[in-house]
Amino acid sequence: MNEEQRRGSRHHHILTLYPAPDEDEAVERSTIPEVPKEHFGQRILVKCISLKFEIEIEPIFCVMALYDAKEKKKISEAFHFDLNSDTVKNMLRAQGGHPAPSTLARSAIFSITYPSPDIYLVIKLEKVLQQGDIGDSCEPYMVLKESDGIKNKEKVDKLRAQADQFCSRLGRYRMPFAWTAIHLMNIVNSMGTADRDSDSEGERKGTWNERKRKAFERLSVGDEVC
Repeated sequence: MNEEQRRGSRHHHILTLYPAPDEDEAVERSTIPEVPKEHFGQRILVKCISLKFEIEIEPIFCVMALYDAKEKKKISEAFHFDLNSDTVKNMLRAQGGHPAPSTLARSAIFSITYPSPDIYLVIKLEKVLQQGDIGDSCEPYMVLKESDGIKNKEKVDKLRAQADQFCSRLGRYRMPFAWTAIHLMNIVNSMGTADRDSDSEGERKGTWNERKRKAFERLSVGDEVC
């Protein structure tokens, strides 16, 4: 019944009352969209070579990540790496088990989607939880040197014995120890400057490989400082 009522009052030629618009005067035109692509920005390869103090008495655990100082937030995943010697690692033998190979990486690639002068690479150091104030934990690293020989040998041995006890009881727990921040834009800008200098020298002499080798030799000094 409803179908018959709809058909009863239907105007079959109602669409012909409005003329079709010209193609040149179309109401809306669809433009071809751009092909989607990922914005990479810059990528930085960080290699962790060594971590050395004046004295070696306990394991130190390292973690690094990118931070935006202006936005006051962390902008990358945390990369954990272990630079302890085998002797120091044995202090955690009571925890049992062997570390997975995937946790022993010493290099990481950090992506900076939108480079900014406010981005820093923050490196944080942690140690096994121990009793006392953090100042007491840091003082031996600032006043003692193994190079002093017999003078401080007894103190260093005593600190190692205490650290061994803390590792056996609290080896699974961590406490903050130290931190530092590296301004990435200084490194990126120095890289670009070295490349431009090498290209200008290459106009006078040297192949492309030689120019690149000279550029990396210049950067080695900055790497040692970092």
